[in-house]
Amino acid sequence: MPGVKQLLPKVLAQLARESGGASQLAPVWEEVAGPAIARAAAPVSLADGTLELRVSQKAWAAELASREAELLDRLSARLGPSAVRRLSFRVE
Repeated sequence: MPGVKQLLPKVLAQLARESGGASQLAPVWEEVAGPAIARAAAPVSLADGTLELRVSQKAWAAELASREAELLDRLSARLGPSAVRRLSFRVE
């Protein structure tokens, strides 16, 4: 039987898909991306499989875009294979 630690990310992904907001994915994002990246990039919305991230600088957007496949693999492992299929970035 799966534990809470395994089920919680999938429940959070479902909530994000239903609400369109992705702030509840912040703990999963930090685990997947690491604390340094999580400080520079935060989940904003999740719609149609696209996770939009607010990034602090264009350089972070470029770095994360170059690591998109790796990050998507990690997100799929935590949230399920169809939860996030693409990343997009908004510099603020």
